[in-house]
Amino acid sequence: MPTLNDIIAREEEKPQGISRLTPNQQRSIEALLESRTFCDAADRAGVDRRTIYRWIRTDEIFREEYSAVRRETMGQTTARLQEISKSAVEELAKIIKAEKAPVASRVSAIRTALDYAYRAVELEDIEARLVDVEEAIKNHGSRSLRRV
Repeated sequence: MPTLNDIIAREEEKPQGISRLTPNQQRSIEALLESRTFCDAADRAGVDRRTIYRWIRTDEIFREEYSAVRRETMGQTTARLQEISKSAVEELAKIIKAEKAPVASRVSAIRTALDYAYRAVELEDIEARLVDVEEAIKNHGSRSLRRV
């Protein structure tokens, strides 16, 4: 996971980015990413929690940069999860097949495997429907949405 300094270094190459923020705002974004609550983040950053609330509510640049950093962080987290997903599935399969494993562990592993399999199918269905909607808009404009 990149540190805020890594992100700032990349952003400094661009004319805009997190470097547009004050040092307090930069520290606050880093603290928001590392804290469970706004109060904890404010304490870490050395600012009043109301200041963070105000920045999120009224400062468009702060809000944009906070969202961008969150998206980048989640993108990297998702990539890491994808890297380890094969191992995770193999471990679930071992637990499911382990006759000596406690029944509760096997049931939990089965439930987890089925839940994620169901979610994958559901996401594929949603993606297919979205492609259909986008194609209808592209070909016929928004009036075709009523029929999709």
